Amino acid sequence: MYVLARRSADIGPLTRFLPPAAVDRLAVRAVDAAEMPANARALLDHDRDMTSTLEAWMEEPLKLRVLARQRQGDELVRQVVLIGERSGRAAEFGAIVIHLERFPAAARRDIIVGQRPLGSLLAAHDVSYLSQPRAFLSLCADTDVARALGPGITIGENLWGRSNVLETPDGEDLARVVEILPPALAG
Repeated sequence: MYVLARRSADIGPLTRFLPPAAVDRLAVRAVDAAEMPANARALLDHDRDMTSTLEAWMEEPLKLRVLARQRQGDELVRQVVLIGERSGRAAEFGAIVIHLERFPAAARRDIIVGQRPLGSLLAAHDVSYLSQPRAFLSLCADTDVARALGPGITIGENLWGRSNVLETPDGEDLARVVEILPPALAG
C-alpha cells in the first residue's frame, strides 16, 4: 500500500468550479489511509491511475462524462464523472487540471475531445507517467457531488477520495486531480 503522511487536502482542481461557500460545505479534510473503509483504501491507496484501477474493480471499461470544462492556453480544467460502459454506474467524480503542452500531439487531441478518461488515453498513447498521491480525503456530499454520482447518495453523506498528481518521469506535472468515490464502491 502507498503510505502517506497526513498532508493538507489539495483540492485545487475542484475550486476551479466551486464558489468558496460550496467548497466549505464539502468539509474536506486530509485523512490517513488507515481511516478509510477497506474498499476505499483498496481503490485509492496505490500509485496507479484511477481509470485502470476502477475498470479492474468494476470489471468493465469506463467512459467519460464531462460536466464542466475551462481552457486557458495549454491548461485544460474539467469536472468529470467516470461511468461504467455497460452498467452506467458512476465510478468516480473528479476535477482535473491537465497540462496539454506536456502530451504528444495525438494524445493532446484526444484529451481535448473529452470522450475517454485520461488514464485510458495515457495507456493508448503510451505516455510514461508517475502517479503521486498527495493526500487521502474525507468529505461530505453536497448537492452537486450527489447529483454527479447518481441516485442513492444522501446530502451530507461521507465520501472518500484522494488528491493525486500525474507527473512525467522528469517530475513535470501532467495533471493534478481530485478523485472522489461513490459510496457504493467505497463501502
